Amino acid sequence: MPSPGGRGKRSPGRFPAIVYDFNAYDQLAALGEAASFFVTRGYVAAVCNVRGSGDSPGYLDPFSAQEQHDNYDLIEWLARQRWATGRVGQMGVSYGGHSSLLVAVNKPPHLAAIIPVDGISDWYENTIYRGGMVENFQACKENVWLVAGPWQHGMPAGQYADIGTGAFLAWWDHWLARRPAPLPAKEVTTFETPTGGWAQYDDWPPLAARTRKLALSGDGGLAPGQARPFRAAYTVNTEPAPGTPEERLVFRTDPLGTDLVLAGVITATVRTTFSAADGNLAVVVSDVAPAGTATRITQGWLKASHRAGHERPAQVRPGVAYDLRVQAWPAHYRIAAGHRLEVTVASDDYPEIDSDAPAGKVILTRGAVTLTVLS
Repeated sequence: MPSPGGRGKRSPGRFPAIVYDFNAYDQLAALGEAASFFVTRGYVAAVCNVRGSGDSPGYLDPFSAQEQHDNYDLIEWLARQRWATGRVGQMGVSYGGHSSLLVAVNKPPHLAAIIPVDGISDWYENTIYRGGMVENFQACKENVWLVAGPWQHGMPAGQYADIGTGAFLAWWDHWLARRPAPLPAKEVTTFETPTGGWAQYDDWPPLAARTRKLALSGDGGLAPGQARPFRAAYTVNTEPAPGTPEERLVFRTDPLGTDLVLAGVITATVRTTFSAADGNLAVVVSDVAPAGTATRITQGWLKASHRAGHERPAQVRPGVAYDLRVQAWPAHYRIAAGHRLEVTVASDDYPEIDSDAPAGKVILTRGAVTLTVLS
């Protein structure tokens, strides 16, 4: 457990504590080194393996009641130490992000704040990480700040538009050390990709956002208006490889006359018939440049038997039409004038999800996409 006195030194006084990335990956040395940034600035950092991982005895059961209880006990143990102020925080990425959210739900008396990075609210939702963090903010706006950047999975450090570790330090200084430290001016800080830069809002979606509905058409068009009947079909891709053109449907807008800023969720609603007793819908939203190159913006996935929820699958009858709603991950993205918005519908999204849908055909007879936009 690194302490503020540095290696081999003893420091008088009392210090706030940080549980640094409570996970099962046996990376104590690397995590301890990363935590040293906070240690040299007046914090005690606790880095440990969860039960059943690394050198910790017991049985590994990720995110179980036992593991959550262990995390709770760790926080309360830290708070009782003679060198402790009694104020404890927890942070972590991915596994550690999940742990941070779960321990906050259990409300240890001495847990003052958390920083979950790439944490989710529900293992089974199709909006993993990005959607989960937005949903967490929307559920607890009174005490949650949301920072959304253009990062790959992992800590932002070293990535494009890196916010650095200073923002994390300011958060701990404010909530744990009670030092004068600035919080973000607004509760939502988000990066407008690809090059729009950082913006701050009072809420998410932004209060100025509005919805725009685009209808799918049988000729591959995507245009404003009400959804109308059409018929288009594709073959299910059952191979662990990218699908062929016959294994997806593509819909595109005309070239945009002005920039279009997406700022929130994108939802596709499609009337779908499967030839098998179940099926997947993968909806991918892309930005298509005048030269024809496509850049993925976001995506959403739904298994037809989970259309009413994940706890109890619903029957899918071959040949029966179902109105299915697929919600894509939230996005903050500017599509430039002259570009097109593209929506692809398929049964797979290689390599993001497995091609595990039953073989057969999928028929679409109606569809629309609802966008949340700023302009």
